[in-house]
Amino acid sequence: MNITTGVLPISKTKHCTKCKTIKAITDFHKNGKDHSGVQRYRASCKLCEAERDKIKYQAKIAKRLANGEKVKIRCKTTLETIPTNTLPCLQKGSWMKSVSGTYRHPAYKHGHTKHHLFRTWLQMLNRCHNPRNPQYKDYGKRGITVCIRWRESFEAFCKDMGDKPEPSMSIDRVDNDKGYTKQNTRWATRKQQSTNNRSNRWLEYMGERWRLCDLAEYVGIAPTTLASRIDRAGMSVSDAVEKPLNQHKSPDVYKKKAAELGISPSTLRCRVKKHGWLIAITSSFTRGRPKNVEKH
Repeated sequence: MNITTGVLPISKTKHCTKCKTIKAITDFHKNGKDHSGVQRYRASCKLCEAERDKIKYQAKIAKRLANGEKVKIRCKTTLETIPTNTLPCLQKGSWMKSVSGTYRHPAYKHGHTKHHLFRTWLQMLNRCHNPRNPQYKDYGKRGITVCIRWRESFEAFCKDMGDKPEPSMSIDRVDNDKGYTKQNTRWATRKQQSTNNRSNRWLEYMGERWRLCDLAEYVGIAPTTLASRIDRAGMSVSDAVEKPLNQHKSPDVYKKKAAELGISPSTLRCRVKKHGWLIAITSSFTRGRPKNVEKH
């Protein structure tokens, strides 16, 4: 492409005989080589050929149905069906119903199967609307669906979502209990994906609802430390957040404290691992279990 004019070179463009427009040579299917070895291309562009094939296929199916033949058409991207009195031989999930009320075959061609977002779109439809998909139990069975606008048009999905800001990002729902819509879907990093799932633990702090991992990152401590303070030490969320980090992790501290308690450092480490530092140094143990806990 010429940088100054923004126009493709003549040799890189071709006139489509169907839509009467000039397009890039990559928008045409290859059609072999001539006797001199020069690459040839078809007269119609890919989009026009896809539209032509779709019309021919639909006409062929309609003719077979009119003759009373049983046509088996399968679809893995939708559970919608059409009235049995219209096309009685079609099975459930065969045709997709548009907003306008018309029906079309789900295998219609749009010419974007090699688009870098096509696989993302197709996998999204499959795990939400295909019961045979291994992930259906975590999506479609829970009531997670894809909005009709995206379900019927890959072009609409690309228009609403846009390209990925980074190649490593993947599609993510802001609210895990809602479906895939323009307002509830985003491109997320691996870290955002790992922290935005149903296994997250939620805490109430300062009148707000926090994920445990987000609260720990906000305070500046490890998520395991925060969880241990709440579960093992029995602290409230505010006490666990506001308590400063203990400086007792060096071997010398363990040896000194173990000598004061009259136990071995390995025993002290085992007690700290099971019950926390506070209980390990203030409680008396019987057969490895604390008898009483001194409250401060």
